Amino acid sequence: MKRWDALDIKYKLALAAAGLVLLAGLFIAGVVVPQERTIQRLKGQYQAERGRVEVVEAFAQAHPDPDRYLADVDKQIALTDNMLPDNVEVSGFMAQVEKSSRDSGSQLVEVKPGQAAAKSGYQEIPIEITVRGHYFAIMNFMVKLQDGPRFSIVKNIDMHVQSGKNASSSSPELEGNLAVTIYSYGNAKPKANAAPGPHSVGKLNKNQ
Repeated sequence: MKRWDALDIKYKLALAAAGLVLLAGLFIAGVVVPQERTIQRLKGQYQAERGRVEVVEAFAQAHPDPDRYLADVDKQIALTDNMLPDNVEVSGFMAQVEKSSRDSGSQLVEVKPGQAAAKSGYQEIPIEITVRGHYFAIMNFMVKLQDGPRFSIVKNIDMHVQSGKNASSSSPELEGNLAVTIYSYGNAKPKANAAPGPHSVGKLNKNQ
């Protein structure tokens, strides 16, 4: 105390000012800076929540009936699953082939599935199809087949006139051999009865 009392007033004021500066620095570092960080964090959370609310509001305006929208989404998913299933089963496509033949007025002669070939993220399943009928019936069969629920591509078609069956008429009966490819999503291994090989040849010989 004696030393403090002995100090000149200028030094006392300088020391007091330094103490105030130190206290202010401690206050800023310990209170103001953390508060600023908290405020910035809360602002970021507010902006994120505001963005989510705007997305929900926009969705609500675009889809006033959410149940119907979800039902439509489910239908689209089911349609996609039918077009590109995650397995190499071909039984459903066989039914599609038979229906296309009936609806087109052509005669389904033979369906011969091949072995599935693994690609990058999907598999290709070749199928050879033989049909008989007039030109427009075979063309109609091909269109209906590709418009069916299972995605398919006719990669090649070979047609020739059936000998002895109205060969000389203006509309002879033809036999068409189609090389068709269907696809499955993923790289699932084929089951034992999923995709018969070339040895499994089904002679249908159905009179449509």
